Amino acid sequence: MNHHLLPIALVFVANNSGLFAFEPHPDAVPSSHKPGEVDIPENVKFIVADPKKLKGIVLDETDAVLKGKWQYSTHTPPYVGIGYLHDQKSDKGKKSVTWTPNFLRAGNYEVRISHCYNVRRSTKTPVTIRHAGGKTTVLINQQDVPRHGKLFRSLGVFAFNAGKSGSVTISNDGTGGKYVIADAVQFLPEAVAVDAPAPGAADVFKKLFDGKTLEGWRGDPARWSVKNGAIVGSTEPNGIKANTFLIAGGKYEDFILRVKFKHAKGSSGIQFRSVTAGKPEEFRVTGYQADIGGGDTGTFYEEKGRGTLAAADRKKIKSALKKGDWNSYEIKVARRTVELKINGQVTARYTEKEDVKVPRSGLIALQLQAGPGMEIAFKDIEIRELKP
Repeated sequence: MNHHLLPIALVFVANNSGLFAFEPHPDAVPSSHKPGEVDIPENVKFIVADPKKLKGIVLDETDAVLKGKWQYSTHTPPYVGIGYLHDQKSDKGKKSVTWTPNFLRAGNYEVRISHCYNVRRSTKTPVTIRHAGGKTTVLINQQDVPRHGKLFRSLGVFAFNAGKSGSVTISNDGTGGKYVIADAVQFLPEAVAVDAPAPGAADVFKKLFDGKTLEGWRGDPARWSVKNGAIVGSTEPNGIKANTFLIAGGKYEDFILRVKFKHAKGSSGIQFRSVTAGKPEEFRVTGYQADIGGGDTGTFYEEKGRGTLAAADRKKIKSALKKGDWNSYEIKVARRTVELKINGQVTARYTEKEDVKVPRSGLIALQLQAGPGMEIAFKDIEIRELKP
């Protein structure tokens, strides 16, 4: 029995235990389309009739709280459950749909939202995620085809406390004369754990610096040297006019990188998933950077790109940093999520949106920043690659 051919009143779906019923949301307006009237028949096969078959925590529109009048439809598949809701292109800025999950345990969850798509949809639909770290609003284009099963798109990875303290809200604020679609949300526990090392494995981390030479690295020999078991970069006494980098060999995708650094003045950083730029003899790179110095230590930055992507809390950094001494930096990159730690304390966390085109793998490099003379030292540089 094809559930999309039934009017939305009481819908029966078959599973191994027989037939069970889904009731539509009591506050929603019934569909104006006839049963079986669809505009993209080839997408019917992507409908997920039973939300319970999806992984993680899934809340359909029947589990949501509606503000304003939303109308049911099955006209444009795919969707989850018995259909989807739309805002009727009316009362813009006054309508919303909110899902509140009940997390059995605190943790990091990838948040996905489902919607059907066509040219009549809003291109700037605001979705607000309330999580343990505060509130994040993401604008999604509901004309685009969602990446996961042509149905779900990722909003990012967020930390949630146990219980019902978090929520996801989609609204029709600022969406002009286009339809806003509300269907279902999915919360997937973040799976970035790696396999344990084989029995007898000596060390799951690989050293990128041997403590004695710059073998495996390339950079301006006038700026970089090895002293007392550490890589020392210096622009003293006169500084430099353009950023320069010491670049490690090899490219890395998903990994945990650990570096100890000692910094007195000026700005520096650790590049990752980066690419070369300019002339080879200039030793320049662009891409992701874990900031050091200039009041931005612990901040996630994109060199020669979008700038600051996730700013560190300066008060927390001030209390965590050991001034004039060695500090540890840990950079964890898993798929589209980056997490930075200073001395064991998380300082920045960021998840790239699916439609942002950035390298999934790249170089690791150490920075000397343009400006007045400065000096910085790095040691105990090691990396553990993660399985994608």
